[in-house]
Amino acid sequence: MRAAASPYNSEGPREARPQLVDPRLAALPAVPWIPPVLRRVWRDVGILQIGIDGDRAIVLGGITPERYRLINSINGRRSSAQLIAQGPWLGLTADDIVAVLRQLHASGVLVDLGAVPAETDSGWHPENDRGLLPDLAARLLSPASGTPQQVAAARAHSQVLIHGGRRVGSVIAGALAAAGLGRINVVERAPVDASDVTGGGFGLDDVGADHSDALARLVKRVSDSASTARLSPLESPDLLILTETWPGPDERERSLQRSGTPYLCATVRERRAVIGPFVVPGESSCLQCQHLSRRDRDPQWPAIYGQLRMQPHRPEDAGESALALLAGSLASIQALQWFDGERLPETINTTLEIGLPDLVLTRRFWPRHPLCTCQRA
Repeated sequence: MRAAASPYNSEGPREARPQLVDPRLAALPAVPWIPPVLRRVWRDVGILQIGIDGDRAIVLGGITPERYRLINSINGRRSSAQLIAQGPWLGLTADDIVAVLRQLHASGVLVDLGAVPAETDSGWHPENDRGLLPDLAARLLSPASGTPQQVAAARAHSQVLIHGGRRVGSVIAGALAAAGLGRINVVERAPVDASDVTGGGFGLDDVGADHSDALARLVKRVSDSASTARLSPLESPDLLILTETWPGPDERERSLQRSGTPYLCATVRERRAVIGPFVVPGESSCLQCQHLSRRDRDPQWPAIYGQLRMQPHRPEDAGESALALLAGSLASIQALQWFDGERLPETINTTLEIGLPDLVLTRRFWPRHPLCTCQRA
């Protein structure tokens, strides 16, 4: 019988041949992508501008036809190593390609996809999902925690519960579903009223329907992946959004504080859109803090608030359609910033308020109150 060949020779085990890594790749994105939302325009011969917004637009000089072909090939489907390797086809040296990549990277216009789509199991690429592409392409112009795929996955695994649908709540549900949120629920006992109908939210065909059924139709219109399945008693949302006109300190908020569930308020009061506060239990001010601060300024506030809470919702409380759209849109942006880890929402310890007809944005600060029990959370 023939003996199997041994992996060892008389001098001991064979050493693996070390793989050579181009040291120039260390400071470059693994798989660079220029988001297509950044327009490219010529300012002059050989002078290319990428991006139009003055806060992030860059101007590159010395752009030859060869370098322009290179820039056009930075589409997230080739790694930096592959781009360098195609130098002979582009008519560029490896050093030329590295110089362009470094300049683009230093200017902040490159996004790292992390892996070449053809070399991954899913073949995922932002441009493959045209519905989500506008959100991701624009979102990734700001510093992101992770790759575009990680941002999309974080959204897809997020759960939002909206208390009080109405106009503002339905706008938020539609915006978050279109942005790739994975699961959206609404809690509202009353059926959809004609006063709840608004652009981007509930439609005329939803009037009279249960809020949950209307929400499911709304979400399905803008997303083929978002779920509206109810949360089980053992599940908690990643974010609760309160759209009642006067949400306040009650057992619901105390329960949220105990569970550590973050929550955001968004509503319309008369002719004013009010977004916030965004409450991170144990770390930021809460609705009870706001209530105590109002009481400090106005001793009659507890009596006034009690009356406001007892009054039923009326059709005229839904707010003007355009103002409800504004409130819902700003609240959705706050929620997405939280899920993406882009930055802390502006409404932590703060309300953003925009009134008509002047459209002046007011930031109202609500500090943690020394007498509030959340200080001990």
